[in-house]
Amino acid sequence: MENDFQDGTKLIQLLEILTSKTIKHNRSPRMKVQKYENLTLAFKFMTEGCKITLVNLGPEDVYDSNLRLILGLIWALILHFKVKANADDGGNKDLLEWVRSKIPTYNIKNFTTDWQSGKAICALADALLKDGSGGLLNFSNNPISDCTRGVQYAEDSMLIPRVMDIDDIVNYPDQHSMMTYLTYFREYDMAHAKKPEEKKKEDLNPDLNNCLVYGPGIENDNLSGKSTYFSIEVRNAENLKIPSSHHDIKVRIIGPNDILNPRAINNEDGTSFIEYLPSDSGYYTVEVKLNNQHLSESPFTVNIQAPPPEIVYDPEAHWFVFDEEHKKLVAYDTPTNDAIESTFQAQNYGGCVEVINKTFKIDMSKRLELNLTKKNIFGQFATRNVTRGTWFWQTDDNKNWAPYDEDTASKLEKAFNEGRLEGNQRVEWIERKKVRWVKMEADGSFRQYRQDGDRKEGRKVTRGYLGNLVARK
Repeated sequence: MENDFQDGTKLIQLLEILTSKTIKHNRSPRMKVQKYENLTLAFKFMTEGCKITLVNLGPEDVYDSNLRLILGLIWALILHFKVKANADDGGNKDLLEWVRSKIPTYNIKNFTTDWQSGKAICALADALLKDGSGGLLNFSNNPISDCTRGVQYAEDSMLIPRVMDIDDIVNYPDQHSMMTYLTYFREYDMAHAKKPEEKKKEDLNPDLNNCLVYGPGIENDNLSGKSTYFSIEVRNAENLKIPSSHHDIKVRIIGPNDILNPRAINNEDGTSFIEYLPSDSGYYTVEVKLNNQHLSESPFTVNIQAPPPEIVYDPEAHWFVFDEEHKKLVAYDTPTNDAIESTFQAQNYGGCVEVINKTFKIDMSKRLELNLTKKNIFGQFATRNVTRGTWFWQTDDNKNWAPYDEDTASKLEKAFNEGRLEGNQRVEWIERKKVRWVKMEADGSFRQYRQDGDRKEGRKVTRGYLGNLVARK
């Protein structure tokens, strides 16, 4: 792909297909100036004619075959012409809200990990086109099997193209790819939505068997002192939502010491949002009634837990010295490391300490090891560089761990504490003219990747020496 758009002709052809417009250009460019002129025309058409925002991306990047930026350009086109095409706010929030409206009980929060089990895809397909056999929602709890069934059903029954591999959905979730795939479901929904004149007269009689009560507020994973919520859906015999304003909904929440006053919002579309603040830990009873009859499994018994004491865990540090002869960092043994680290913290992250039978002194502020038994030709103690590692990556032998330099480790730790390593986010830097990055995988582990790297699975990365953490004092 990095070379396909270099002369601008295919990029312009793509834009002509997407917009049904003709762009005058050189269809057989041979010289660089002709190719560059085509690319300039394409970018002008995208930014001025289509109002597409392109940040840090220009004709020169496409001509220079910058694959990373070209993929960014392709995503910008997908976002503008497919994802945003039916969105009021212009992006993933609108698409996410549409998904949540179709399968509310699955509590979808993202376009990556929430789809890995395959169950959400099956549920979404079933919500748009009911599977008469009922087998679509008969889950095997095998992500590959369940995902395959949902994707196959969408392809066979709804003609939704299989634009993603099953393995990628389950094991290598990508936000952009999943958003693109889900827009086909939304387009199917819009194409098959009944026009107002085609709709039957709305049945306003609720069917208690179809009404739903769902959300974290009726589950046990709640803490005292933190607000929680749940939703109510009033549905008729055809399983269609009906405005709850036509009916009397009552919610009563009884705590261990008092009766709560929940905040209720009627959305006038058949759904109601209920929020409450449990002030004490203990068992709460949540009653949800419609026309004086209990809904779903009401009354619910909710065990509110007391919040645990807040403990902040820092990555366990380890000190390394640079071996000039072998050009590599060597870890100090455990007793030496412990002596350095304890003094380092006691002296407010600085100072000096004598180690190894007092034959070496570690200047922790300057990150130097001084050999007190050996002087150079200038009469000064021989020195070696030391570093304090907090984040580590696995070396080529898959056995040893090497520390990141302290600046990179600081960036990684800051991103981790701010939640910027979750989902599809990552921390990037440039090393030896190659872009490298670390991101969190679906299982919570970390991996390092490299531009044009030969490791699809990436290198293992740990926060803390050998993955160990220590409680902050």
